[in-house]
Amino acid sequence: MTKSGVYIPLALTLGIQSIVSMVAVTVPVLAPSAAPDIGTSATLVGLYVSLMYVGSMVSSLWSGDFIVRYGALRVSQICLVLAGCGLMLTALASIPALILSALVIGVGYGPVTPASSHILARRSPARMMSFIFSLKQTGVPLGGVLAGAIVPSLVLLAGWKYAAVLIGAFCVCLAPLLAPVRSTIDGDRQPHRKVSISGVIRPLAMVLSHPPLRRLSIISFLYAGMQLCLFTYLVVFLTDDIGLALVTAGFILSAAQMAGTIGRIVWGLLADQLIPPLLLLGLLGVGMSIGSVATALIRPEWSRGSSFLSSSCSVLPPSAGTAFTWPKQQDGHHPEKPARQRGGRCFSPSSESCSVPPFLRQLHRAPTATLWALSALPCSPCSAAPAQPCHTGRNNDSGRRC
Repeated sequence: MTKSGVYIPLALTLGIQSIVSMVAVTVPVLAPSAAPDIGTSATLVGLYVSLMYVGSMVSSLWSGDFIVRYGALRVSQICLVLAGCGLMLTALASIPALILSALVIGVGYGPVTPASSHILARRSPARMMSFIFSLKQTGVPLGGVLAGAIVPSLVLLAGWKYAAVLIGAFCVCLAPLLAPVRSTIDGDRQPHRKVSISGVIRPLAMVLSHPPLRRLSIISFLYAGMQLCLFTYLVVFLTDDIGLALVTAGFILSAAQMAGTIGRIVWGLLADQLIPPLLLLGLLGVGMSIGSVATALIRPEWSRGSSFLSSSCSVLPPSAGTAFTWPKQQDGHHPEKPARQRGGRCFSPSSESCSVPPFLRQLHRAPTATLWALSALPCSPCSAAPAQPCHTGRNNDSGRRC
C-alpha cells in the first residue's frame, strides 16, 4: 500500500477516534457542575468511568466478528451513534440514567480501536506502520483536548445538561456522513460471517497464546491505568482541591492532552527510526512515574503554567502507550486477525480502567498519596519491556533490528 492510499483511511479513523474519545472524557469534565444537580459527589465520576469500561471491555471482545461481517467503518458508525446517545442520557440527571449512559458509551467506545486498526493494518506501508498507528492513536488525547476546550465553555453558556445533549447530538449526526466511503473502506467484509459466542473468547485466547502480544497486554494494563487517572480526576482535582475555575481546569486538561498528542507522534517516529520499540516503551514507563509525582505536587499557589507542565509530564510519556509496538506484532495479511487481536488486546486496558477509578475514589481526599501510589505501577513494565527476547543484531518479524 502506498502512502497516498492510507491518507483517507487515516483521516477517517483519526476523526472517529477523536470524537468518541471526546465523549468519553466529557462526563469527567462535567462532573464538578453536574454533581450538585444529581445529588452526588464529583468523585463518583470514577465509578461512572469504571462502568463505561465494563461496556468497553465486553464490546471490544465481541467486535472481531462484527467487524469482519459488517465492515470496520459500519461498526465505527454504530459506535458514534451509541456514544452520542449514551452522553445524551446523562441529561436526565438520575442515577439509573447515568448507569445506562456509562454502559452505552462504553459499548460504543470499545470497538473503535479494533475497527480502526483493522482499517489501517493492510493499508499502511510497513516502514511507516509504527508512525501511522501512533498518529491514529492521537485521537485519544485529541478527544481530551476537545473536551477540555469545548465542554467548560458550553457549561457556562448553556448549562451542563445542554452541553451533554449538544455534544451527543453532534456525535450521532456524524455517523451518516461516513456512508459515502463505506463501500471502499469496507470492501473486505464477509457478509456471511457468523457472529457467535465463541467469537468473544477467540480474541482473548489469540492474545494470550502469542507471547509478544501477551506482554504488550500486561504493559497496556498498567499504562492505561495511569492515563485514565489523568482524564478522570484531573478536572475534579484542580477544581475541588486546588480551587481553580472550571474553565481554567478544562484548559489545563486540554493543554496536557495536547502534549499527549504531540507525544504519540514523536514516540511513533522514534520507534520507527531511532530507538527499539520495547526499549522506548520501558523508558516511557520511567517518565510516567516521574510525571505522576509532578502532578501530585501541584499546589494552589502554583501558576497555571506550572500546573500545566506537571500535568503534561504525566500524560506525555504514556501518550503513545503500546501503539507503536502493537502493529509490529499484528498480522495485517489475514482478514480477521487485526480486528481479533486488537479486540483481545483492548480487553487488558479496559479491565484496568474498571478497577483503578473506584480505588482512586477512596484516596481522592489524599490526592498526593494517590498519585504517588500509582506512580509505581509503570515501573514493572519498565524493567520487563526492554528485556524481552529480542537481541541486538537479530531481525524481528518486520525486518528491523531490535
